[in-house]
Amino acid sequence: MLISGSCVFSNSAEKGIGTFLTFNRKLRLMKISTGIIAALFFCLSAKAQWTSNPSFNTPSALGNEFVDPIALVDSEGNTLISCRFLTGTGSYGVKAQKLDPSGVPQWGTGGLVVNADDPSQTFTTVYTSTVDCANNLLTTFQDSRTGDWDVFISKVNANGTLGWGTAGVQLSYGISTDVNPHVLAMPDSTTIIAWQTDDSTGIRLQRLTYDGTKMWGQYGILHHYQPGDLLHYYGYPELVLCNDTSFYLLFKKANASFNASQQKFSMMKFGVSSQELFAGDIDFQSIGGIPNISYIKALSDGAEGVVMGWLDSRVNNFYLDGFVQHTDPLGNPLLTPDGVSVSALSTSQELGDIQIAWMNNTIYAGYMGTLNAYMQAIDATGSVLIGSGGMSYTTTASNIAQINLKVADGNLLFTYDESSFPNDEYSAVIFDPTLTLLSSFYVANGSSTKSNATLTDCKNSQAVLVWQDSRNSGVNNIYAQNINSDGSLGVGVSEINDFDFAAFPNPASSELNIRSFIPQRK
Repeated sequence: MLISGSCVFSNSAEKGIGTFLTFNRKLRLMKISTGIIAALFFCLSAKAQWTSNPSFNTPSALGNEFVDPIALVDSEGNTLISCRFLTGTGSYGVKAQKLDPSGVPQWGTGGLVVNADDPSQTFTTVYTSTVDCANNLLTTFQDSRTGDWDVFISKVNANGTLGWGTAGVQLSYGISTDVNPHVLAMPDSTTIIAWQTDDSTGIRLQRLTYDGTKMWGQYGILHHYQPGDLLHYYGYPELVLCNDTSFYLLFKKANASFNASQQKFSMMKFGVSSQELFAGDIDFQSIGGIPNISYIKALSDGAEGVVMGWLDSRVNNFYLDGFVQHTDPLGNPLLTPDGVSVSALSTSQELGDIQIAWMNNTIYAGYMGTLNAYMQAIDATGSVLIGSGGMSYTTTASNIAQINLKVADGNLLFTYDESSFPNDEYSAVIFDPTLTLLSSFYVANGSSTKSNATLTDCKNSQAVLVWQDSRNSGVNNIYAQNINSDGSLGVGVSEINDFDFAAFPNPASSELNIRSFIPQRK
């Protein structure tokens, strides 16, 4: 049988993805053959972008230079990526990209500019992103377009339009340096933004309506040091949802803006009318040294409390150890005051990072030493379940970096970089809730430098790892790879099993039409 023709793709009127093939040549054909089915599946696979080969991966933003990606997943399983890009004048702006659940870029090869009418007149540095309840991408950043560092926020609607205009919304003003913004999407479609003031003596907060109108005045509200508190310098804000009408602000406070001799991690709870709901700041970490640049890892426990993780040097002033805490809606610590240590490695090596996950009323911590990756579990009473040093996942790499940890269909997905200069290889391991190793595999092992890896939450049985990658002639671009919750890469097993088709007419003498159908993932 000789067949010549082409694959034609179109959207099916049915719920799902329909694919049509028409072969327009006289055929001696009496029934559907396995060859036609193979051709159909080949054309179907050509539309999907995810690959099962970790040496390739999916390009997500290509151009002059793209760096520092943040990856999120929306309610439909799309991956939303924000990143910085190099403009023609040598400054950096912010772009956004959307990958559909199959990994197909939706906003062109280079993404959308989100941060200014003229990105050559801006320079962005620290930024954070989130997805709101309407699947819009919200990105807040510190920007020099006014001549000073000010905080702005932009919204990219789910359809790829800019919801708050090309310039976004300016949040801070004046001859100042406002830095380290963080953003939180509330269930009522409003947005909370927090940032560090220019003199570091407070945290400013603003609430925006869905259309970008400021609800807390032109300059927002200021949360600053309290009478009698010698720690006047506030910084590195982190926002966590409590419920429909309140949220938490977590931050670092110190007795100096840099190289402080006294430091704490604290929290305050706010209502959506800007009122403070605690009588005063609650310190959840008050002993030991904290790094000058300190980011708290925090997430909601789903019951109006907060789970948090951080690094400090209370055990040994020369090394950093990992600690976790869990607080109730009143701010009371549910574990040991000042947190529970996840490791006892300070005499042998310093921890470089800690990531946390929350499942089955248990805190899971992933952390890295110099040569090994580690996992630990802490139950609701604060008991450490995997020994004092955690479970070591030994590698042969010269360095471990860029760790990420997420819950994936009842298990734990832990990714990390096995760095052996000049190449980086991203690996992943999957553990069950008892931290029994289920699988280990490569995610990206092509020959290139890779950095700033970020992992989405698991949605529809897949998470997506996104990073900057120099494989394109040494220029940093953004690449992505899906990771199925069963440890495979590429098209999910459930999608292949759901593959269905119909052929007509049958038998055929001159033309055969084949309709294939794959239901969308739920």
